[in-house]
Amino acid sequence: MGAVDWILNLSIVLLWLGWKARGPVSHVPQPGQSLLSTLKPTSRAQTKDWALPVAMVGLILVRSLVYWNIGTATGWNPSLSFGAISITFRSDKLPLILLYSILVAGLWLICLQISLTFLLLVNQGRNETEGFQRSIRFMAPLQARLPGFLLVFIPFVTGFLLWLGLGTLFLKLGLVPKPVSNAHFVQQAAVVGVSSFLIWRIPITLLLGLYLLNSYVYLGNALMLNYASSTARLLLIPLRYLPLRLGKLDLTPLAGMAVVFGLDHLITVALVKVYLRLPL
Repeated sequence: MGAVDWILNLSIVLLWLGWKARGPVSHVPQPGQSLLSTLKPTSRAQTKDWALPVAMVGLILVRSLVYWNIGTATGWNPSLSFGAISITFRSDKLPLILLYSILVAGLWLICLQISLTFLLLVNQGRNETEGFQRSIRFMAPLQARLPGFLLVFIPFVTGFLLWLGLGTLFLKLGLVPKPVSNAHFVQQAAVVGVSSFLIWRIPITLLLGLYLLNSYVYLGNALMLNYASSTARLLLIPLRYLPLRLGKLDLTPLAGMAVVFGLDHLITVALVKVYLRLPL
């Protein structure tokens, strides 16, 4: 069921991207093979196609009923991960499983926005009118308006505020233990805020993976691949002086991914320990 849940969440993200891409833009990017870069200009306001949002809502509702039936029969209970803490939802309670279905979809979309924030942060010096970078800005318009130094704080602020809101809801539903004080609750929100930085492992891993694949398998000259390769080279600068080349074989992307996975594990373990020791 975990794999099915992952696929359904990915489907919701893709539906959102498809709906967002149908919105009006003021200027067409340079031609290329990237799907997002093919957004077309319009001279008048357009009405967005609401079929995709309706499909998203329908998918969330239908899967809630499926999880309720299958989960009750099999004893499967889904959980939401906030880095340092995971919240389990009983599948035999329809209101709870509906809440899970809504929240997990929202969290995936938030992860997408935090990932787009990372791309904006890393590529600050890139030409804003360049095809794929312009598509990133179009998908994350609020972050695109912020100064570069403020982008660094978006994961923490997002996670912190998210826990202040959802943590209160989880307390009312009895899904988490009651904190001993308001300061304890705020400290929990701060740990969740720090945990939100771990979301950046997703775009980093994807970029390094695409760069590695495109280095040895010709995948074309798509704007997305060129964007991924140039961004990955920026990320790998700290490793460029290490002896990671064996003839024509460049192990730098693999080393970069190993560093990301290692740091993710170590930081997650440390945050869990800190969370369990709260209040400080």
